[in-house]
Amino acid sequence: KSGIQGAGWATVLGDAIPGIAITICYFRGKFTLKPDWHGLFRKFSPHTFKALRVGISQLVSNLSTSIPGIIIRKLIGNASPPDEFNSVLAGYNVIFRYAMVTCCVVIAVNMGYIPSASYSYAAKRYKRFLRLTFHAMWISQLWCLLTNIFTWAIPREISKIFGSDPEYLKWAEKMLLVGNMLGIINYFRFICQGFLQALQMGGYAMIITFTTQLVALLVFAFIFYYTDKHDPVRICWCYPLCYASGVVMGVCMMIKPIIKIRKLQKESEANTEKSLDEAQTSDKFEEIYSYSSNDA
Repeated sequence: KSGIQGAGWATVLGDAIPGIAITICYFRGKFTLKPDWHGLFRKFSPHTFKALRVGISQLVSNLSTSIPGIIIRKLIGNASPPDEFNSVLAGYNVIFRYAMVTCCVVIAVNMGYIPSASYSYAAKRYKRFLRLTFHAMWISQLWCLLTNIFTWAIPREISKIFGSDPEYLKWAEKMLLVGNMLGIINYFRFICQGFLQALQMGGYAMIITFTTQLVALLVFAFIFYYTDKHDPVRICWCYPLCYASGVVMGVCMMIKPIIKIRKLQKESEANTEKSLDEAQTSDKFEEIYSYSSNDA
C-alpha cells in the first residue's frame, strides 16, 4: 500500500538496523577491541590523514556506483523511442541488478584481502602477500566467469527473473548481454584498488578508481550517445569498455609494485638463507670446540 515510499523505507531500514547493531557491538568490545566513545571528540591521531588517503579511494568507488548511473539513465532515456521509454529504462535496470550479484562477491573478497595483505606487507612477508593477491584474483575471476556465462548464454531467461512484459524483455535481453559482455574482467579494477590500498598507495588507488569507475564510464557513454542518439542499447557498451580500461590501467599500476615486492622477497629469502648458514656454521664450530675440549 505504501508504494515506492515503502520500498525506500525498506532499503533504509535494511541498511540502518544491521549498521546500528554492529556499531553497538563494536563499542561494547564484541570484536576483540573496545574503543572509547570519548575518542570521537579528541584530536586526530598522527596516522589519521595517512589512513584517509588510503580510504578516500573507497569513497570515490562508492560514489562511482551511483553518480554515473544517474547520467547514463538520462542519456538512455533521451535515446529511447518515446513510446517505449519505460520499457527501455526497465531493461537498463537489469544491468544493475545482475551486476550486484557479481560485484558483491568480488567486493567481499576484496574486503577480506585488504587487511590480510596489508599485514603481510607490513610484516615483510612478501611471499604471503603475493600469494594472497593471486588467490584474490583467481577466486574473483572464477566467480565473474560463472556469472558471465549465464548472460552470454541465456540473457532473456535471466531478464525474466525481474519481469515478464514482452516489451521489457525485448530491451532487457539486449542490454544485459551488451552491458555484461566483458563482465569476466569486472573484478580486476576492484582487486587492483585493494592491492594499492594494502601497499598504502592511497593516491594511486584513488586515481585508478576515479578514472576507471567514474571518468571512463561517463566518457564512453557520451561518445556512444553523441555518435548515435537513437540507439539506447549501444550506450550500454560503455560498461564492457570501462572494465577493459580498468584492466589496462590496473596492469600498468601494478607492474612496478609487483617487481619491487619480488625484489624484496628475493632479498629477504637471501638474508634468511645467509642467517641459516651462519647459524649452522656456528653450531659446527661449537661441536668441534666441544669435541676438542673433551679430548683434552
